[in-house]
Amino acid sequence: MLEFLQNFFTDNSFIPHGHCYLWKPSLVWLNIFSDYLIALVYYSIPIALVYFVHMRKDFPFKWILLLFGAFIVSCGITHVMDVWTLWHPTYWLSTFIKLITAIVSLYTAIALLPIIPQALALPSPAELEAANCQLKLTLKELENTQAQLIQTEKMSSLGQLVAGIAHEINNPVNFIDGNIIIVNEYIRDLLNLITLFQQYNYHLVSEIQAYIE
Repeated sequence: MLEFLQNFFTDNSFIPHGHCYLWKPSLVWLNIFSDYLIALVYYSIPIALVYFVHMRKDFPFKWILLLFGAFIVSCGITHVMDVWTLWHPTYWLSTFIKLITAIVSLYTAIALLPIIPQALALPSPAELEAANCQLKLTLKELENTQAQLIQTEKMSSLGQLVAGIAHEINNPVNFIDGNIIIVNEYIRDLLNLITLFQQYNYHLVSEIQAYIE
């Protein structure tokens, strides 16, 4: 086991990969540039995915994005190892990393299958826009209904106020209307009494005569 681990992390059993390119500088540097550029792009994609997951907390498939990120990072490491093995033939380590990448990619592909129907069931932008328009129309109708209810409530309150005022005015008016005939009779009787008093009493006291006039 110890010997296996030593061979796993050392380069005694193999020759560097650069020998396959005959150590031609142009070919070697072209491979270095290509692998490092691919690795750099691979590492930038998980950063974008993590930022997206952080900003969109309502996204329902966060874990699949993180799984994609792990897969892409492992792919980037394989390209870095391709550069490393140009000078250091640690092919056991390189192959082990490729195995991990294969396992992660396989698990990602399997986990992606049941998500596809759920993703297809998500509403399209056109459907979201139509639903948004319908919500706006519904909100406008609710606002109009609320305004009508407020106006109806105002008219109802005004009607109650007018009815209360009419009731308060109606009571004294009815009192006056019901008693004015009696008052008229009293006045007429009083005037008749004064007339009779004047007819049969010719010698009125001057004070009474002045008051009568």
